[in-house]
Amino acid sequence: MSHPPTKEPAIASFVSKACPYCGKAMGKSGKYMATRDHAHIPKSKGGKLHGRNRIIACRSCNANKKDYPLIQWHDRLKRDQDPRAPKVAAILAQHHHN
Repeated sequence: MSHPPTKEPAIASFVSKACPYCGKAMGKSGKYMATRDHAHIPKSKGGKLHGRNRIIACRSCNANKKDYPLIQWHDRLKRDQDPRAPKVAAILAQHHHN
């Protein structure tokens, strides 16, 4: 999976901020590098990288999510009792109410 470089202003501004999925501080490189995630509609399914479909997340979470829509990834996290499930549920709830 290709990830954009963090020197782009939109991504670079998220470095040192918490990943919305796992809560880890995002960096400029490595496992927790800040990356763009096609959250609700994956790129492979025609999703565009703008508005509510774009979430800046760490490389580790983005890779784990693969090309699942956020709702399906959440179901998998819940099933596996992954500690990221509550944070993803909160994002889904926020998206539903907006």
